[in-house]
Amino acid sequence: MKLDKLNTLELKDILKYSGAERPDVIQGAKVGEDCAIIRIGDYDMAITTDPITSASCNIGSLAFNVNSNDIASCGIRPVGLMVTILAPPSAQIEEIRAVMMDIDRNARENGAAILGGHTEVTDSVNRIIISITAFGYDKKESLVLSTIPRLGDDIVVTKELCIEGSSIIVNDFLEEVSDVLNEDEIKELKNNTNRVSVIRDGEIGRESGVSSMHDITEGGVLGALCEITSNKNLGFRVYYDKMPISFPVFKICDKLGLDPLRLISSGSMLITTSDSRKLISRLNESNINGTLIGKITEKKGILVKEGKEYNIFYNEKDELYKLFGGY
Repeated sequence: MKLDKLNTLELKDILKYSGAERPDVIQGAKVGEDCAIIRIGDYDMAITTDPITSASCNIGSLAFNVNSNDIASCGIRPVGLMVTILAPPSAQIEEIRAVMMDIDRNARENGAAILGGHTEVTDSVNRIIISITAFGYDKKESLVLSTIPRLGDDIVVTKELCIEGSSIIVNDFLEEVSDVLNEDEIKELKNNTNRVSVIRDGEIGRESGVSSMHDITEGGVLGALCEITSNKNLGFRVYYDKMPISFPVFKICDKLGLDPLRLISSGSMLITTSDSRKLISRLNESNINGTLIGKITEKKGILVKEGKEYNIFYNEKDELYKLFGGY
């Protein structure tokens, strides 16, 4: 099999093995869901899990933020974390300690507790792999469920696209792109590691009464759009020239032959709302950029680029895996 997540058909086939049905499971396993939701008395708990497998630098921060961002897509902050670390025999205890210090720093800054987990040295991996399970909760029926956009909603993305992807590229593949970037641009993209959180974006979205939120991860913004529409027989119409992509990102994507719209973009939240002006205004009040890129439509996904319309389908692979030989 090729490197990357399983495609839609493969995932749907596997997700039919979902265990027992329970009345307290409000939202279970579905393609594109950021979190499961369990009702416990008067509270709803959001739970998520995700590994870091396609980066070797700053993996503690990335692991924390990737999982916290899923919780943030429900409009809340993470409360607790379970951390699993699998390290190869070549790893040193100092490396594992550095990873945990990184996770600890992020958790403290966001009020989350590290509750436990598992740490193991194994020859089944050739570099450190981190997987975190995170959860958060709030009063029942107050969370934002990520895959329920409404027909006619505006589509907004926060900050810029490719924040995580560009950081991984510059930190792990600098030699391949150094000739197209100046020193300031290299510093800017490396610093993107510190910009991958969307916790505040999610809180503002919830406060603004949005219909859905989704952290833009593997598959980029086009993959995220397909994920939030596929389960509801909806579609989208978005515009290439409205996509918030920085010039340095354009340069590294052009050099490496990558499509920025399909590049992992943790740090940017995809939000659907009936009032994009209100949402963008509230985001701007917190110094977070918001950009209107299109609308939710019926049935099919459309990207408009240079006056031409392109049909967009769900089974998109993330561009980052091209650098790891996954295509």
